[in-house]
Amino acid sequence: MRTLAPPAVGCSVPIAPDDPIFLLRRQLAREIVRSLGPNSQFVIAPSFGIPQPRMSELNRGLVARCSAEWLIRRIYRLGGSVSLTVTLGDASAEWRRRRLRR
Repeated sequence: MRTLAPPAVGCSVPIAPDDPIFLLRRQLAREIVRSLGPNSQFVIAPSFGIPQPRMSELNRGLVARCSAEWLIRRIYRLGGSVSLTVTLGDASAEWRRRRLRR
């Protein structure tokens, strides 16, 4: 049985820890913490638009209250960039194969 993360603020559905968006948000948060350093929440982080309580959450790996968009904007404020690679096969062909198997 997999454990679910608490629901995000404004969301009533718990988030699965293996959810791809949740994992992306955790990766983005890790990069912010790595770049700013572990003791940055009181002085450095607020100058980049990250309030101290939110930076504390990022340090602890808690990202339920952070959207991917918010995290990406902070990375750009830090002078970084984010790239996304999409790999997607032919979904309609896969759908037809599954339908024929039934």
